Amino acid sequence: MLFQILELSRRIIVVKTYDQHESSAHLWNVQQLEMWRGPRYQREPRELETFTVESPGRVDCLDWMGSDWANRERCRLWKPKVSDLDGCRCYDNPRKLQVELPLSSPRVPVLTLLDALTEKEYVGVMRKHEHMPGGAKMFDARRPSRAYLQVVLASEWLLAQGTVVFMSQKSESYYSLLLKDPTANAEGMSAAECATKVKGLGRS
Repeated sequence: MLFQILELSRRIIVVKTYDQHESSAHLWNVQQLEMWRGPRYQREPRELETFTVESPGRVDCLDWMGSDWANRERCRLWKPKVSDLDGCRCYDNPRKLQVELPLSSPRVPVLTLLDALTEKEYVGVMRKHEHMPGGAKMFDARRPSRAYLQVVLASEWLLAQGTVVFMSQKSESYYSLLLKDPTANAEGMSAAECATKVKGLGRS
């Protein structure tokens, strides 16, 4: 499947459910391309010659790439180059999709964090989960927030630093406070109280 991304903005459609995973669509505006398979075509090509066969449209990127790490591992980003054929779009220099941001960045994609958890052999479950020392390597996969996933990835360090337990489905400020101060007793604090504490730690 070949496509050119025309618009990076996204629209998220969320359907709230109580007995199954919430579904969402990350819609991109793309131009689908058809690859010309000439006599020199290779199974793992280093160069592509493509043509436009239909009008641009909005698609769910996860339908194409999939949420499974093994599927996205096969995706490639191609560099456009000048073609000597009229109406042809040529691409070369394929490389794996890779995010340069550190996992602690507030802009790192959630899918990157999910991939990191998969590599650490964490299993997603569709229920609230309590994280504690010696607990199972699980996480709450019901539309997890970026901050929650970052805390789960850092859980071994947090628990070693003094965090006793933490829950899923908490506020972003709750998880930010744990990362700033693993010994903070954040369990009974409101989101506003956590945010105030984080702000105070930032000034210290």
